[in-house]
Amino acid sequence: MVSNHSAVSADLVHLATVLATRYGERFKGIISPEHGFLGSEREGQPVGNSTDPMTGRPVYSWYGEKQNVDERWLQDIDTIFYDIQDGGVRFHTYLSTLRAVMESAAKKSISLVVLDRPDPITGDIVEGNVSKSTSIVGAWTVPIRYGLTVGEFALLLNQEEHLNLDLKVIPMKGWKRSMWYDETGLPWVPISPNTPSLTTSTLYPGTCLFEGTALSVGRGTTIPFELLGAPWVDGRWLQDEVNAIKLPGARARWVFFTPNFNKYAGEVCQGVQIHVTDRNAVRPTHVSVYILSLLVKRYGCEKVFGEEGRHFDTLAGDKDLRKRICDKEDPGQITSSWNPDISVYEERINGVKLYADHR
Repeated sequence: MVSNHSAVSADLVHLATVLATRYGERFKGIISPEHGFLGSEREGQPVGNSTDPMTGRPVYSWYGEKQNVDERWLQDIDTIFYDIQDGGVRFHTYLSTLRAVMESAAKKSISLVVLDRPDPITGDIVEGNVSKSTSIVGAWTVPIRYGLTVGEFALLLNQEEHLNLDLKVIPMKGWKRSMWYDETGLPWVPISPNTPSLTTSTLYPGTCLFEGTALSVGRGTTIPFELLGAPWVDGRWLQDEVNAIKLPGARARWVFFTPNFNKYAGEVCQGVQIHVTDRNAVRPTHVSVYILSLLVKRYGCEKVFGEEGRHFDTLAGDKDLRKRICDKEDPGQITSSWNPDISVYEERINGVKLYADHR
C-alpha cells in the first residue's frame, strides 16, 4: 500500500490493519509520502525507512534523501493500494508520490487500486493558474485548486501521460462535488502536521504561495496558512487595505503572532489573519494575489520575495506570476487572465469525473 496516517475508515480503522487482516502474509509492505507514514515529520524533512507499529510491515519512505520509488520495493508485487487523503491543491506533494508510484507500477505491469476520498474543499470550484511545468509541488499541469478527487486525478494522469497503467479507482458512495469535507459525515484527520483544520485547507490554495516570499504563513503557530506577516509588516495598514477591496468571502484582521519554528521563529510578527466569511464565494488564490500586490507596492519586490523568489516560481509553475506582480499589473487582470486556461482544463477533465456535478 501507498499510504499514511490519513488512511482510516469512517470508524477510524486504518487500512494497514484491514489489509493485514484480509491478506495476511500476502500484504508485503508500505510506501510512505512526505511527513512519513505516521504523519509526524516536519515539512521538507527527509524521512527514513521504518516499520509499521500496527502490523510490523516494512515502511519504505518515498520522501527520503531522494524522492523516488526503489524498484526493490516492488519485487514480486502484483497489486498496489493507494490511500492518502489529499487536499485538492496542486502544492501537496502527495500527488507527486502518486505520480511516481503510477509510473513505476506501469513500467513493472503492476495493478494500482486507488481508494478514492473526498476533495475536502469541494470538487466544483477550480481556481488559480494552470502550471506550465511540473515539480514536487506541482505533479501535473493543473490549476492550483484543481477540483478533482485523488482518484479522478489519477485517471487524468494515466490518460494524459499515456501510462497505460492497469488502474482501478474505487469510488465513494454518496459524495457530490459541491460537498465540503464537514458535510460528508466523515471524521477529519489532519492532512499533514500543518493542516490542522478545514479552514487551513480552504485558504491553502492561496496562502501557500506566501511560502515563496519573505513573509511567515504562520507555521509554528496554531493556525498556519491563516496568518500572513513579518516583523516589518504594518498589519493595521494591511488589514485596512485588504478590507477596502471587499474581496468576496474574506476579511482581514490585524494580528501579532510569534512563530515557534520556521520563518521568524521567536520573533514577533505583525500582519493579518484571513477570515473566511463565505467559503463558497472566497477564492483564496485571488485573495493572495491582491495581498501580494499591496505588499509589493508598499515594500518593493525585493523585500517581499527576498531570497524565496525561486521557490515562489516553483509553486506558481512559472516565473510569469511573480513578474506580473512585481511589474505592478492590476491584480484583477492577473486573475482574470487565468480563465482561458481554466476553460481548457475543464474540458480536459470532463472524461474523468466520477461524481455528480451540481449543487
